[in-house]
Amino acid sequence: MNWPIASLYRLLRLFAVAFSVISSSLYVAALTYHYQLVPKDLLATLIVSRSSVPYDPIIEVLLLEVMIELLREAGVRLPTKVGQTIGIVGGIVIGTASVQAGVTSNILLIIIAMSALAAFITPNYRMATTIRLMRFPFILAAQMFGLIGVGLCFMFFVCHLLKLTSLGRPFIEPIYPMRVTDLKDSFIRLPSNMQGQRPLFLRTADKNRVNLHRTMQKKGKAKPDIDE
Repeated sequence: MNWPIASLYRLLRLFAVAFSVISSSLYVAALTYHYQLVPKDLLATLIVSRSSVPYDPIIEVLLLEVMIELLREAGVRLPTKVGQTIGIVGGIVIGTASVQAGVTSNILLIIIAMSALAAFITPNYRMATTIRLMRFPFILAAQMFGLIGVGLCFMFFVCHLLKLTSLGRPFIEPIYPMRVTDLKDSFIRLPSNMQGQRPLFLRTADKNRVNLHRTMQKKGKAKPDIDE
C-alpha cells in the first residue's frame, strides 16, 4: 500500500477511536452544562428533538448504549447470517420505534450509531471491545463535571497508558519516551526510502533495514509474483 493511503487510513482510525469514545460524553456535557457553547441553530434542533423525551440526557444515552450492546451481543452469539440480519434490522426497527415513542431523540440515535460503527474500524477485536467499554466512564464523568470531567477522564486514561508495559518496554513507545526518529512509522507512514533504519526501541544489533527487493535485484533474481 502506498504511504499516503496508509497514512490516511491510520489517521482515519485514530479519528474513529476518538469519536467512538467521547461523542456520547460530549452530548451529555453539552446538554447538561455547556449548552451555551452549542450554535443557536443546532441548539434549536436539539431542543425540538428532545421536546418529547421525559428524562435527562444521561439516562437517554445510557439507555441507547445498553441497547446497542445488547444487539451486538445477540448478533455475535447467533449464526453469522442471522446475527447480521438481527443487528441491522433490530437496530433500525428499535431505533425508529424509540424516536417515534419519544424515548430518545433522533440526533442522539445518529451519534450512538456512528460511534458504534466507528468502534468497528479498529482492526484489533480486543481493542475494539475496550474502546466500547471506555465510553461509560466518560459518560459518567461528563454527567458529574461536564467538559472538565471529560478532560480529567482523558488525563486518567493517558496516565494509565504511560504506565503500561509490553515485554518490558513502554506500551506506547516511541511516543513515550519520545523518539522523533522512530515516528516515521507511527501516526503516519513515511515513504520506504526514508525508513532505512530500524526503530531504536527495538535495540537490534543491525540498525539498517533489509531491502528485499534491492537484494534480489543484486542477485539477478526476478521479483516474485504475489499471485503465485
